[in-house]
Amino acid sequence: MRLKLGVAAVTHSSSSRKSDLPYYKGSSTSTWTLAPATAKASNLVGVSVQGPIAYGAGTVNVRGVFRAQATSNRPGDYSLAAPTGSKKYPAVAPAAFPLTIAADPKAKGRVLVIQGPGFNVYATLGNPYFPSECSTSITGEPEPEETSMKSVP
Repeated sequence: MRLKLGVAAVTHSSSSRKSDLPYYKGSSTSTWTLAPATAKASNLVGVSVQGPIAYGAGTVNVRGVFRAQATSNRPGDYSLAAPTGSKKYPAVAPAAFPLTIAADPKAKGRVLVIQGPGFNVYATLGNPYFPSECSTSITGEPEPEETSMKSVP
């Protein structure tokens, strides 16, 4: 059986903070919601079910903003705001992303909904736009499995 399912709602809000004074202090936030479908992001997910196996994929369109700020013991304070479609900060700006469906190997009758593979925008202290004097280790941030996968019935 093959189905086309429309994505009815998508919301995301995350934040990340680190303080290692006097060397570094930084934070970031990421928020986005479902945006109207486009030719490249239809907000539809095709799902195939064959017995206990379920799989599918689609592309979801979102709009929102990623914000980050950091200071260090070296000269300079840095901040950025990257809204959807940002030409200045495209690597961190929220954008359409693939949504993948797969059977949940740990739970019968459930599927994993996975943001990706690929482009994931969530709050992180790592970004390519801050110079090394205002960067820090991102150890301690959640693994991608925690930020991009959800088991649903």
